[in-house]
Amino acid sequence: VEVMILSKKDYLNVVYESKNLERSNNLIFLLGLKFFKNWIGPSIEEINKTFGILELKPNQVVYKAGDYASMFYIVRAGVLYMESIVEIENTLDIQSALRNGSKNKITKKFSYRVKELKRGDMFGHEEIFDQVGRCATITSLEESELMYMNLPEFNRYFNTPFLQEKLLFEFPRLDVNQTKEMLLKNETTRRQNSDAIFRAVNLNYSGVISREIFPEDRKINKLKFILEKAKKKQCFSKEEKEENDKIKVL
Repeated sequence: VEVMILSKKDYLNVVYESKNLERSNNLIFLLGLKFFKNWIGPSIEEINKTFGILELKPNQVVYKAGDYASMFYIVRAGVLYMESIVEIENTLDIQSALRNGSKNKITKKFSYRVKELKRGDMFGHEEIFDQVGRCATITSLEESELMYMNLPEFNRYFNTPFLQEKLLFEFPRLDVNQTKEMLLKNETTRRQNSDAIFRAVNLNYSGVISREIFPEDRKINKLKFILEKAKKKQCFSKEEKEENDKIKVL
């Protein structure tokens, strides 16, 4: 076994050179971003000195909806996703309705994957500008690396209307109302499908859930097939299925 011994001075020099190399790589990364092209503001070299590095493992949460907005982030490597939580009222629970023979109005809470964040994307600034808690939850999909800037430094370097507007133009606010409208539309379509099945079952085949289905009864078997498709979401188009994959009922 060979052991290399460093003096304290040599060790500090290695650490210093390592940090310089990291800072140099970060600067090259920042200069390559579209956002910093034709930059008008404090020198990028000066801004670069304020950034720290955060390494993430897969499925690691950066922050949750409602958390205090204390940092600004740039994705340096990897992929993360932004998830918003929305409540929708008066949703039909088809399973309870079919089981009880009546409609039940309930409130559902949905987690919706708004978008993915990739190399060069910036986030966390909108809540700082609006002085509100986090509007979404950010989670890593894979091993990722973020550059982060603390709140005092962010307020110092992005304190002009021009820079704030530029940042919001390229990386706009999360529109929670738009997300809610989209989910409401999705639920309305789901509810309309469920209502149609419920009415058919309740009106024409009230015993379809409670009694044995006979092979020769074609109409009942056809209805059962439609019902099973609806439960498995197979009656949606490819686009609707892709959108549904972003939604999780909490």
